Amino acid sequence: PDVQLGDCDAACCSIDLVPTVLGLAGITPDPSLPGVDLSPCIRDKQTPIRANPDADLDGATLFQFGQLAGTRGFLMPRGFMQAIITKRYKYGRCFGREEQSQPKAWEILRENCDLLLYDRQEDPDELKNLVGDEEGLKTRKEL
Repeated sequence: PDVQLGDCDAACCSIDLVPTVLGLAGITPDPSLPGVDLSPCIRDKQTPIRANPDADLDGATLFQFGQLAGTRGFLMPRGFMQAIITKRYKYGRCFGREEQSQPKAWEILRENCDLLLYDRQEDPDELKNLVGDEEGLKTRKEL
């Protein structure tokens, strides 16, 4: 299509690819198609994609990954990860196959999981894990 190269700051994932390509081609995606058409944002970066584009949780991505065995066949001690990635924060936990429960206490969560919390605006290289800091307490609870 006759579209200028552009980029978009909206949170997205691979499920948005088909509706976006259709949108760039001038085809209105079927409403039942999963994903979000990001083509308006690609054409004009100031175009909001969602109802509340300034809210941190708007457009957040839930991420889940699991790998039972490493490259040499041994079990990975913390081969699973669950995370939420928002415009500003990345919060996740890495855990083993036996620790997939939903712990009811912070101490149990800390004991059985490797936790991470990064402020993607203030620390884009993700060098400072805020999970144990007082400043991360409020954010951790919200996420």
